[in-house]
Amino acid sequence: MSEVAAQRLPDLPVSSLERLSGAPRPVTQPATRTPAAAGLDGPAILSVTLPTPTPLSTVLQLLFRGTAFSTVADSPVRGTYAGELRDLTLRQALEAVLSSSGFVYDVRGTVIHISPRNLTEEGRR
Repeated sequence: MSEVAAQRLPDLPVSSLERLSGAPRPVTQPATRTPAAAGLDGPAILSVTLPTPTPLSTVLQLLFRGTAFSTVADSPVRGTYAGELRDLTLRQALEAVLSSSGFVYDVRGTVIHISPRNLTEEGRR
């Protein structure tokens, strides 16, 4: 493995995400790591407030930062989310954000694959 591939990229602080998205700093709680064994259904509960439209990619980073989960999105995943998610599990928050934006997800181990609802339905035909 090359030295470049072995280097871990630093996590972006929320202030960097704010500059990238142009949106005010979102409020997230808690910042503890969720073990993979806990799964998407808890026991961790989170609350997120996004007062202005925020790119879905940024919302997903905020939801899954500090967890054992990775997200993989199809290239056409675009859009924004604004709202308040209060006292939800990761699964409930993911479903709320994605369903309101026209996306679905599939979980394989600790990888969450996100795709537009219409592409998933076409693939099943």
